[in-house]
Amino acid sequence: MGDVKNYLYAWCGKRRVTPAYEIRASGGRSRQTFLCEVRVEGFNYVGMGNSTNKKDAQTNAARDFVNYLVRVNEMKKEEIPSFGPAVGDVPDGGYEIDRDVTGSSSTLGGPLPPHLIIEAEIGKCNGPGGAPGNCDSRGAQWDRGANLQDYYSKKDEQEAQVTSESEVDLNADLHGSWTLDNAKARLNQFFQKEKIQEEYKYTEMGPDHNRSFVAEMNIYVKQLGRRIFSREHGSNKKLAAQSCALSLVRQLYHLGVIEPFSGQTKKKGESVEPYEVLLSSDLENQLQKTVQELSLEIVPLPEDPSNPVLINVGKLAHFEPSQRQSHLGVVPWSPPHSNWNPWTSCNIDDGPLANLTPEQISMDLKSDFLYHLEQDPELQRIQQEREDLPVKNFESEILDAVHHNSVVVIRGATGCGKTTQVPQYILDEYIRTNRAAECNIVVTQTDFLLVVLRDVIQAYPEIRVILMSATIDTSMFCEYFFNCPIIEVFGRTFPVQDYFLEDCIQMTQFIPPPKEKKKKEKDEESPEDDDTNCNLICSDEYGPETKHAMAQLNEKETSFELIEALLIYIRTLNVPGAVLVFLPGWNLIYTMQKHLEMNPRFGGNQYRILPLHSQIPLEEQRRVFDPVPAGVMKVILSTSIAETSITINDVVYVIDSCKQKVKLFTAHNNMTNYATVWASKTNLEQRKGRAGRVRAGFCFYLCSRARFERLQTHMTPEMFRTPLHEIALSIKLLRLGGIGQFLAKAIEPPPLDAVIEAERTLRELDALDSNDELTPLGRILAKLPIEPRLGKMMIMGCIFYVGDAVCTISAATCFPEPFICEGKRLGYVHRNFAGSRFSDHVALLSVFQAWDDARMGGEEAEKRFCEHKRLSMATLRMTWEAKVQLKDILMSSGFPEECLMTQPFNNTGPDNNLDVVISLLAFGVYPNVCYHKEKRKILTTEGHSALIHKSSVNCPFSSQEIKYPSPFFVFGEKIRTRAISAKAMTLVSPLQLLLFASKKVLSDGELILVDDWIKLKMSHNAAACITALRAAMEALVVEVTKNPEMIRQLDPAYERMLNMIRQISRPSAAGIGLMAANARYGDGPRPPKMGRYDNGGGFRSWGGYPHGSGYRGRGYHGYSYSGRCSGGRGYQGSSGRGYGGGGGYRGGGYQGAGGGYRGGYGDSGRGGW
Repeated sequence: MGDVKNYLYAWCGKRRVTPAYEIRASGGRSRQTFLCEVRVEGFNYVGMGNSTNKKDAQTNAARDFVNYLVRVNEMKKEEIPSFGPAVGDVPDGGYEIDRDVTGSSSTLGGPLPPHLIIEAEIGKCNGPGGAPGNCDSRGAQWDRGANLQDYYSKKDEQEAQVTSESEVDLNADLHGSWTLDNAKARLNQFFQKEKIQEEYKYTEMGPDHNRSFVAEMNIYVKQLGRRIFSREHGSNKKLAAQSCALSLVRQLYHLGVIEPFSGQTKKKGESVEPYEVLLSSDLENQLQKTVQELSLEIVPLPEDPSNPVLINVGKLAHFEPSQRQSHLGVVPWSPPHSNWNPWTSCNIDDGPLANLTPEQISMDLKSDFLYHLEQDPELQRIQQEREDLPVKNFESEILDAVHHNSVVVIRGATGCGKTTQVPQYILDEYIRTNRAAECNIVVTQTDFLLVVLRDVIQAYPEIRVILMSATIDTSMFCEYFFNCPIIEVFGRTFPVQDYFLEDCIQMTQFIPPPKEKKKKEKDEESPEDDDTNCNLICSDEYGPETKHAMAQLNEKETSFELIEALLIYIRTLNVPGAVLVFLPGWNLIYTMQKHLEMNPRFGGNQYRILPLHSQIPLEEQRRVFDPVPAGVMKVILSTSIAETSITINDVVYVIDSCKQKVKLFTAHNNMTNYATVWASKTNLEQRKGRAGRVRAGFCFYLCSRARFERLQTHMTPEMFRTPLHEIALSIKLLRLGGIGQFLAKAIEPPPLDAVIEAERTLRELDALDSNDELTPLGRILAKLPIEPRLGKMMIMGCIFYVGDAVCTISAATCFPEPFICEGKRLGYVHRNFAGSRFSDHVALLSVFQAWDDARMGGEEAEKRFCEHKRLSMATLRMTWEAKVQLKDILMSSGFPEECLMTQPFNNTGPDNNLDVVISLLAFGVYPNVCYHKEKRKILTTEGHSALIHKSSVNCPFSSQEIKYPSPFFVFGEKIRTRAISAKAMTLVSPLQLLLFASKKVLSDGELILVDDWIKLKMSHNAAACITALRAAMEALVVEVTKNPEMIRQLDPAYERMLNMIRQISRPSAAGIGLMAANARYGDGPRPPKMGRYDNGGGFRSWGGYPHGSGYRGRGYHGYSYSGRCSGGRGYQGSSGRGYGGGGGYRGGGYQGAGGGYRGGYGDSGRGGW
């Protein structure tokens, strides 16, 4: 018996290439496995093997690569010697890899109201189907991303011509100095010269206080011979147009069509007065000593004060560049074969399947299916229901198209059965033809995956891709996938009649409740756009009472009272059926549920009110499918999860708020926020289709007919709404080639300037090396389902042994605030959680500590605590689950458990661990820095005005004057309301800004200028030492991510550096005094298990918070916590009183404990803390 590794090595040797093996640990702590990948130069394939030891993993990877070489006719099957089975194989499983896996052969206005329709029992609708075409995937070119291709091909040529000594400065005028202020005028000049006549196309986003606009433009550039495109977001039409123009000009600059900006940059915004930093001579001497011990060079004083010097220190450590990938990366695929589990991408090591051939497995599955089909009444009932679905008439047509084409597009009305039945038809066919073991079907949804699959089917035409939707743009997808066939599935189970706001008011005779008079705040400006209130537009076929009531309703709000009126009206129809209410986001669902339950009519046993959201526990989600007793109405309050992801068969009525929550991101100003926006017409059509599964259905839209006509046809693609650097990390992790080259192949490619911005961000974070490949740090960041900068903050938190706190803060960024405040300013019940720290992030940590204490008493105690403190228990539980997943990923990456232990924080007294957390937070949210001027007014980057958001603990009451101990804050995100406001704010010292929240620091010898707008009056030497410490800290991150275990035993010089950073982080180090008081405690056991996360916004793409962004989640999983205390390892404070480490909180469940919390705090002998 030979060795497959040696055979592959010999085969490669004849061709003068060498197989390259890469092994990494995978699996959980309970059962570690090793994943091996093998690559051979010249072949665009990655052989994969998985086993419980490295040797077998290598063998299995070599075996997979040999299988591939046979498939592509590089090797002849009969010439390959017998190597024996893979791990767990039986000999007769053999090398059967050539299987066919392609599949087989009135006076009332508007429409009649429901009660009249029910009386008349209006009929049904149905229809015939279409026919498939041919699919030819050979050499098809998708040129919508050609501007990206042009840029990167030109860039590659330029890089090939320059020597390795020259290095592009990515931070200097990245986009040719074109800005929001100067780009639109230059674009107009370009249009005049080129005789281009194009107008901005505007689309309104959002009905609530986040109303804003998207501007887009598509222009033909004759110098390039093709079109370029931009779509940008702004709080009003003017800003949206400016942003759109900026993107176009930057693209033209990068493509060599226009020159860099050479004029004088205008200084806008208010200037900030110099702030004096009171640094003790003792601390300054310690700084100097630490810098000397680390052999760091600091920039000397400028010779001429009128010519300031840059005192930032460059990178002190770099990752070794890895081999540059081919730009033709394709996700590897192989047909099903013996002893391989496609869902875990590993060999089957044990259990009955390890010793069965695919033929045996197929026969067993067929026998099992036939037995149940004969004996199981429930299965027989389901089979009969399947026969009645409209898609059943198209089964043979669908199977035939799938058999003959790599890609098939299926469009069918919501409720026709396509999502559940098409995969089942394919599986049934495989079972019937004794090939069930070869059938592996994945049902999923994501924009990013389309690009991957388009490449995969060109490399592996045996794979099958089926695209299905009720509202898909068939022509675009058909063109994108090589003119693939389209099958139109006609007919739905029952017709659905829709009604608009004016109809709903008329049929219920609804009278809106009196408006609450709100005093308009002077610092909140009126919207600058000319948007029309569509509730004032009503056809003359409706009476004056309807028009008057409609005009009283605010488009920005969802009327709970109208939903109540509709529910009451529906009950009078005496037609049983569930009601599905679509609402935008968890907060509105929670508030609506409480609103209904407080009403005696809905709080009794005649109604069953059920929330449906991706983050509630699975057992709670399943309740929406349960039948209810006769006379009970089931009312489901849901997000868009019920739009496409699940179908509830007994729904007869849909009430649609016509809104949804989306993640919006604007690259040039780093503006990310979750906004409630108008849903698109296709969204509304999908929702409407959820009614009418058991009888004729009814859909009540809570928007006017006039508003409906103004809605977008489709939502903006997610790739245009999320930061591209998150997608870029996934591209590199999956080895899909160059970031720009990959994104150019998207069905709607992102603008070139956004791609360049993403690449720069990742290089600045040290996530990409000089060859634009992932560094060890980049690989960790790519696995973390969180914004990359926050991911790096978490790694720094591990180094300082405050990992749990920064993981909690990071996880919380993907969810709404835990405070229930109905849009008003927070009361003291919430503000008290911040202690004396003036921090929303500290308030969050304190909430978690108090919540953990409370839930030690059981679920009822947890509920009472949350109700008493007005906290969202669901948000706290979801954040807890997310935090545990983040910690799990860090530990599986090699970080010691003890650096992620929970610990208590003192929010009202000296706590140096908390000081460090705030310093790291300044790094994590950069460049979100602001300066407090007066009342709610703050200045953000370069002196632009904004407001403290009402949801912040720092928002003053009414016109209250307030002076904070420091005018400097960092914040989580900017939100567009009537003005721009900053959410999630934390007070910081100027030294913390200098250390972790600055990019460009200049000194003239007396004043330190931070990022061209913050002026600090402090010693040049001290400032230069602090910026040098930042560079040393970044260098430590480089070393730690190569070997995370090293943080258990750091070099003494590094320990002294960390100790110095701890001291600089103390407020008193900058002369800032905070009041002191006493302490409290932290974490505990797992709350009830949460469900998986769906697509939407927040969590990054493999299933997240109404996505995304957000958690790219495989569902959250983690550990139990026992909450035991252990001693900590303190450090010696500086002069004065020093605090040891004792009393650290171990936070349990983790077995290895060792050393509790590492930090401590010291006092330099000055006042405050």
